[in-house]
Amino acid sequence: MRADPLVSTAARLLQQALRFEHPADAVLARFVREHRALGPRERARLGDALYAVLRRRRLFEHLARRGAQGVPPPDGQDMHDRLALLGLALDGGAPLRAADEATTAWIEACRGIDAATLPEAC
Repeated sequence: MRADPLVSTAARLLQQALRFEHPADAVLARFVREHRALGPRERARLGDALYAVLRRRRLFEHLARRGAQGVPPPDGQDMHDRLALLGLALDGGAPLRAADEATTAWIEACRGIDAATLPEAC
């Protein structure tokens, strides 16, 4: 289950940006132009999520693959969905609507991760 309609939109943006064919700001600008129905708050959250994932990519990919504190990542979501969830929930801090219990538990476990328990590459 997707936690919020913005998660699927952020996942599509990340699919384009993580190809690294163009600078992230150009990808974001083009994406926003193509999705004119997005309001200013949605655009801001998408931009924040994109740059959060780019800044903390290794950590977010580790959490998206392995989970945190014994809590596995949610089933039924691909890597971009999980990265979008992390980018929106961890750096944005705003709660995600309609998140199921497994997703909420995973996000909370990721928020409480101790940096000392992570591999050096993160």
